[in-house]
Amino acid sequence: MVQTKFKQNGMPQFKPLSLAAKRLAVTLSLLLGASLLTGCVTTSSTETKAQCAAWRSISYASPQKHPKAHDTAPTIKQVRVHNRAGQNLGCWK
Repeated sequence: MVQTKFKQNGMPQFKPLSLAAKRLAVTLSLLLGASLLTGCVTTSSTETKAQCAAWRSISYASPQKHPKAHDTAPTIKQVRVHNRAGQNLGCWK
């Protein structure tokens, strides 16, 4: 069993680390940091799919399918803005 020496304030007294131990600690810290950062990398296709998950192209009301259907001017404007935003994000052409 190893006897631990204590300082006067009750904290354990540690031996200074060797140069090899310091290098190992720095290397392991850098590897840990790098591995955490690589988990955040996304490809453009994955990013586009995530952005487009809630987006679908909206079409106007069709009088052929629904004879009484008609779109108001504000509805037409909202549909155009929505569809243009989806095109700009690359969700559809």
